[in-house]
Amino acid sequence: MVVLNNGSYTRVDARRSASAIDVTLASADISLLFEWETLDYPYGSDHLPISFGTTSIHSDVTLPAINYKKVDWTLYENLVEEAVSRNRNPTYDEFFQIVKTSLVQACPPPRPLQTTKKVPLPFWDDELDAAKCESRQKFSVWRRSLDYEAYQDYSAAEKRFKDLVKSKRSQSWRAKCDTLDSQTSVKDLWRWAKRYKGRAAGRQQTLRDEQILEEVLDRLAPSSTRPPPPPESVCDCGRHNGQSYFSIHDLQTVFKQGKDTAPGADDLNYSTIRKLPSTLK
Repeated sequence: MVVLNNGSYTRVDARRSASAIDVTLASADISLLFEWETLDYPYGSDHLPISFGTTSIHSDVTLPAINYKKVDWTLYENLVEEAVSRNRNPTYDEFFQIVKTSLVQACPPPRPLQTTKKVPLPFWDDELDAAKCESRQKFSVWRRSLDYEAYQDYSAAEKRFKDLVKSKRSQSWRAKCDTLDSQTSVKDLWRWAKRYKGRAAGRQQTLRDEQILEEVLDRLAPSSTRPPPPPESVCDCGRHNGQSYFSIHDLQTVFKQGKDTAPGADDLNYSTIRKLPSTLK
């Protein structure tokens, strides 16, 4: 394992001390792909938020979010076979691109994402904006100097901001409650409560009966389950000095037992490999 921290401290306290007690680890083979940094504001904590991420590997094809239950696997197999027939001896990277391109083409177009819109809190005003900005500025001064007086200034500014939020929320809540009467609908109450949580009161997403039935049937009888095929010829990659290590049947058995968990750095999971044409496995 490799530590991704770049030397920046991740925690600061009032005693003018800073430390990096929050450690991020990654496997050695992917550690160089990551970028790691701390954010500039602790949001009321003495630990700085950590941001790290990586761009995926050597592929020119980026896989979108795929619902593998909706993939046309017959089309996927045909596309892979057609692409390989045009390039009889693809390199590993070329074959990797063929598989991912075919998978994308065999997927139905994704539906537009319905995100929950962030709405302003009903009690938020310019006074709260100014208090939050002051707290950020005081923290930046303290982070650069690690001076105890600067920490006291930041603590006082943060406390004023939190107290102001609590007061504004309480006043707004009481004012809203005074407007309620017997004619107020439950729908309006829920919309009002969501606004105080900072969420839009949009339409609630519900699954259609067909989708629910499909999920139940897939759990009872997964589409990937097939009767075990008879043993076929031994894979050349499993031979050493004329003796076989595993057969195609062994490989297919392993794939059937494996679930589609999060893919690795190549973005390919068990289904993508399991559904390859038998001549290419």
